Amino acid sequence: MRFFIILLFINSLTFSQGSGKTIDFNGTNRAIDIGNQVANNCRTIEMWFKPDVKIDSTLATVVTLISRDFNNGSGLSTNEFTLFFWPGTWGGSGRGKLQFLRMDGTTRQFLFSNNNSWEANHWYHVAATIDSVSGMKMYINGILQQDTNASTNAIGVQTGSTTDNTSIAKWGNFNMRYFDGNIDEVRLWRTSRTQFQIRNKMCSKLKGNETGLKAYYRFDGNSTQLKDNSTNSYHGTLLNITNANREYSGAPIGDTSTYIYSSTNLSDSSLQLFTQTGDVFSTDSIRSTSKGIHIYKVDTIPNTLSGLNKSLTNNYYGVFLTNRQGVFDAKYNYLAYNCIPQDSIFTRNDNAILNWNKLNVGNSSCLFKLPNQSTIGYSYRAEYIIKSNIPIAKFIADTVCLGDSTMFIDSSLNTHINSTYNWTFGDGNTSLLKNPKHLYSTSGVFQVRLIVSNSTSCCKDTIIKNII
Repeated sequence: MRFFIILLFINSLTFSQGSGKTIDFNGTNRAIDIGNQVANNCRTIEMWFKPDVKIDSTLATVVTLISRDFNNGSGLSTNEFTLFFWPGTWGGSGRGKLQFLRMDGTTRQFLFSNNNSWEANHWYHVAATIDSVSGMKMYINGILQQDTNASTNAIGVQTGSTTDNTSIAKWGNFNMRYFDGNIDEVRLWRTSRTQFQIRNKMCSKLKGNETGLKAYYRFDGNSTQLKDNSTNSYHGTLLNITNANREYSGAPIGDTSTYIYSSTNLSDSSLQLFTQTGDVFSTDSIRSTSKGIHIYKVDTIPNTLSGLNKSLTNNYYGVFLTNRQGVFDAKYNYLAYNCIPQDSIFTRNDNAILNWNKLNVGNSSCLFKLPNQSTIGYSYRAEYIIKSNIPIAKFIADTVCLGDSTMFIDSSLNTHINSTYNWTFGDGNTSLLKNPKHLYSTSGVFQVRLIVSNSTSCCKDTIIKNII
């Protein structure tokens, strides 16, 4: 059975699909102030980021992802912390690496990432943790970095003055060391997240009420502040950022996800995301140096329907490899949505891409087999959606007032000359007409169901209408 909320086809940009929106930080003056209390007693900071320019050992100046820098008047920085890229001009073995620096009181503690080269226009996930027993750790794309630190205290409590505010994309309260690129899904936790917990949720949205969650920034919406999507309301203040600086995020985020990692390679691994019988996406034959692969599912239609001129299943899937290079085979079983041989499958690189491209492969018994998936944009990413050729019923009007006569139409129904049509309107009334009109006598939300059958296919569709 296919479920459709028709109004979403008309206003598909009013809600967050997949990774939703992000902010384009320009490296000169755009940043976000999230206040002087949000980081107190935190043990995990995590986010997705994408540099606009390559970062490596030749980096000329510090580039900051998130920071709190505080001077208590005695010349000592107390309880500050920073996630930043170490510039080549500072010398040493840290050049180009991501450093997690913090002051435990006035004692400097830090560790570095393994990697010292970060590709432009490529999304990375970082999680910096402070465990109460094993100390400081860093994870890049869910992979534990070699460098660790034995410091076990959580980020300390500050005085509450505005001079110790935490900032995203610049160095604390100082107007310097800005980030050039995109940041998304910033999460601060009171708890030290384990590797399992990081991997389990890095490609999935949070509900906002998870145990230990201090603040959760999804970067969606069009307001003048950055909303905290946790239950704690640590909303951020946008600095030199307007709605024109918001854009679709390409971070690999869905409503649900699954993953597999290997200490060597993934060549003998397979992975499937199973959400219901007949709606399964899987990968195998993975040829990559990646240590991990994620599959995520988005439970809505995408932010753009460009390239898609027919009805869709109301969800789509994405694949993320932890390394930029890789090839994999995929299978998409969509039996739960019924199918006909004329159905198609479309793909794009990620949520920021505004056009879907058709794959020249047919389905067999509601199963698409997709070999050598490495040709859409960056080879480490791909998203997939089914475009159906089964006719879908639609309302003429967006809203219907009580007492109006409502017509259900779809021009594609005209091609089904030998079809039979069976409508149920949710209020006990039915019709066998192709394009019926129906008068509701009471207000409410009604499920309108159409069953279309002919010699080549049989399909069932459900649409939902609010009668006012």
